[in-house]
Amino acid sequence: MSDLINSPRGKAMTEKLTPKQEKFCQLYLELGNASEAYRQAYNAEKMKPETINTKASELLHNGKIAERVSELRQLHQERHCLTVDKIIFDLQDYLAVCTGKKPIITTTVIKNAQEGTAKVVNVEAFIFEPAGANKAFELLGKHLGMFSQKVDLTSSDGAIKLGSLRDLFLDGTEEGKQEQ
Repeated sequence: MSDLINSPRGKAMTEKLTPKQEKFCQLYLELGNASEAYRQAYNAEKMKPETINTKASELLHNGKIAERVSELRQLHQERHCLTVDKIIFDLQDYLAVCTGKKPIITTTVIKNAQEGTAKVVNVEAFIFEPAGANKAFELLGKHLGMFSQKVDLTSSDGAIKLGSLRDLFLDGTEEGKQEQ
């Protein structure tokens, strides 16, 4: 990531940010989690998780920070030549191979020891790879927003079920075990 700071566009932007703000931007893109990026970029050892979340959110809504994150994301995409369209196209291609709709081509060298010759042969094969197909379907569906988890936290009378809410957030952690 340090090469992004040293790019001509990156240097101009980093002059506007403090070193901690720049580190936050870099970590946010690397980790994908604003709160964790804040913890690592700033001295947050004595802060409550709620305070860290609030501070991280405030940073992301800061105009200079948002602009820098956008710039870094663009530089990262340019460097890796990644676009959403390319990823979707590759997933669809992978799905076609895994479901046996598109052949894979393997190149084999056939040697004839008696004649002392070798011949390169391309062999088409259709495969069915259910685990790969399932993963491709899952990733495409997530991209399209088809698999959002919905949890009903209300009872028939409209009251919130606190037990369900507690179970959703604690999910087997030590705090959840202590309450039982």
